[in-house]
Amino acid sequence: MNVERVSIRGSFGDEKVLLHLVGTDYPGPLVLLFHGVHGCADMTEGNKYGDIARLLLKQRIASCLVETSRLRRDRDTFGEDRDSWAKEAFRGKTFSQDLWDIFAAFRYVRTCFPERPLWPWGFSLGGIESLFLLGSTPPHVPGCGELPKPDVSGTPCLFVSGSGDALRPEAQESRKLPILDSLFAQENLHEAARRTRVQHLTVFYGSEDATFPEESCRRLANLVHCEGENRRFLVLDGCDHSFRTLRGVPSQEPIRHMCAVVTALRDTLSPELRLPPQT
Repeated sequence: MNVERVSIRGSFGDEKVLLHLVGTDYPGPLVLLFHGVHGCADMTEGNKYGDIARLLLKQRIASCLVETSRLRRDRDTFGEDRDSWAKEAFRGKTFSQDLWDIFAAFRYVRTCFPERPLWPWGFSLGGIESLFLLGSTPPHVPGCGELPKPDVSGTPCLFVSGSGDALRPEAQESRKLPILDSLFAQENLHEAARRTRVQHLTVFYGSEDATFPEESCRRLANLVHCEGENRRFLVLDGCDHSFRTLRGVPSQEPIRHMCAVVTALRDTLSPELRLPPQT
């Protein structure tokens, strides 16, 4: 497997944004995977984003996993205690800093692949950050260099998984955690969404999402400027917010389904890259 691991400057903690570039020798679009808040993205077996990269690679689709800066990267040390992990790894990190990391990653990949279509695919907070990336300007972060607004003209497709503009009431307690305690106001998110212009928008939503209500995700998706009938809101029945379980049972079926949708769009837009049918 062709995997290149790159470290670029980040805004916080260890000041590193880690990138895993997978299958970039294949032609066609390069999918940028942005993890959710306090998430990890690497090629370790069982990591959701690594699994997505491997599924895309089987279809000869290149990807880049983006893991933002943090104080520590030993997620497994905390087991299922996600709150303790968030506080220890991201204590003091702001949303602006996290967003700065996303802009820096996109700028690096765009510089490396200036002619290649880049397809952002963000999960939860990563989807929200994708909208700021495409529809806003880089945030000012004290101590970090000023980033120029990236060229997003070569970004025809956007994929968003489980991202809304308002949390469920029972999920509001999470707003006390790092990054989430400094989110921009809802009107700023709406303005970024309105300024986002893509040819194709695909939004995935799990019917068992306990973080965002469906109407919150639909409302945000409907603000994005999308050409013609190329806006899709796909509900995955029985799937949770993280797209890791199906009807309460751990399953890779949700990510397989989403990768199949990405592959079908690639085949539609670039039929010459379609794999021949298996015999």
